[in-house]
Amino acid sequence: MGKFNDFSALIRAACRGGWPASLQLTERAATMIANDYVNTVCEQESLKLKI
Repeated sequence: MGKFNDFSALIRAACRGGWPASLQLTERAATMIANDYVNTVCEQESLKLKI
């Protein structure tokens, strides 16, 4: 499996996101960026749908 030799490492990489700048950040900081992005998208979509 190469770099991802266990399932938890694969999950952490997926949660970190694929932004190149996040590769130099701590795992926590990179995950927060991905989390903020998802939250922003959800908020914007809920405003469009008036939820």
